[in-house]
Amino acid sequence: MEAVSKTLTIKKISHCDRRALYRYRAFYLTYPQIVGTLSPQFGLLPQLARLGEDSPLLRLSYNHWERLVAITEPGKRRFYEERCLQSGWSVRELKRQVASLYYERTALSTDKTTLQTRTEQNAERQPLALEIRDPYIFEFLGLKPA
Repeated sequence: MEAVSKTLTIKKISHCDRRALYRYRAFYLTYPQIVGTLSPQFGLLPQLARLGEDSPLLRLSYNHWERLVAITEPGKRRFYEERCLQSGWSVRELKRQVASLYYERTALSTDKTTLQTRTEQNAERQPLALEIRDPYIFEFLGLKPA
């Protein structure tokens, strides 16, 4: 990986340091269907058409997927994928829910519906129409995102 990283750096290709290459590899190993989303210049247009625009790979940001890849248990990862897709969670909300053990709390809960309702009421959502690369939310000020 180091040799590849150096070659890409020499060719002035950004975001391809050694650490990033390992993240990209982990992403591909977890979600090999990403190949179907490559642009037509790679000769994969028929695969993209089969994948469809409603594919989860096309509906979440790479930052979402990067956080999801870090979850090693497939069932747990699938749970968070579904919650992100159904609820429109922002990356920050996904991080928050993973850190608060939402998956484990749901599994232990006797009233899953109430837990889900309460979680969704307070969840920060990623607006679909307005995608901002790194939104800032000053939680310490007590402000809620619009």
